[in-house]
Amino acid sequence: MNKSKYKLCANCNEMTPRTKTFARDENGNPTAATVQAHIASPASDTTKKFIANYKAKYGTTPDDVAALTYDSFGLLWQALKTAGKNDRQAVRDALARIPQYEGVTGNMQFKEGSGDPVKSAVILKIKDGKFTWFANAKP
Repeated sequence: MNKSKYKLCANCNEMTPRTKTFARDENGNPTAATVQAHIASPASDTTKKFIANYKAKYGTTPDDVAALTYDSFGLLWQALKTAGKNDRQAVRDALARIPQYEGVTGNMQFKEGSGDPVKSAVILKIKDGKFTWFANAKP
C-alpha cells in the first residue's frame, strides 16, 4: 500500500456514528474503516425488524450501542423468564445457563464457566462510499 495515496482521518463520523478511523484514496473516497459493530446492512430478519422498529420510533438508524443494549436486555429478559422469580441469584444462574441467543448483533453462544459470548463477526466492504455487508465470519 502506498501510504502517500491515503489520508487517514480520526473521529470521522460521516460513515457510521461509531466509525473510528478510515482512510481515503487520492480522490477522497473512503477505502478502509474500523468500527465497533455495524448492523445497518442486516443479514437476518431479526436485525431487519429491529432496525425498522428503531427507525420508526427514533427517526434514525440504530448504532452499535443501541443494538448491543437491545441484545443485553434480550438476554436479561430471557433469564428473567427462565428464573421464574425476581431473585438475583436465580436470574444470574438462568443467565449463565443460556446456551445460545439469536440477537440483532448476531448469534451468540456461551460456553459453560465463561460469561463471554462466542459470536460471529460481520465483515463489511466500502462500496460507493458506504458500508455494505460482505460476509459473516463464524468462529
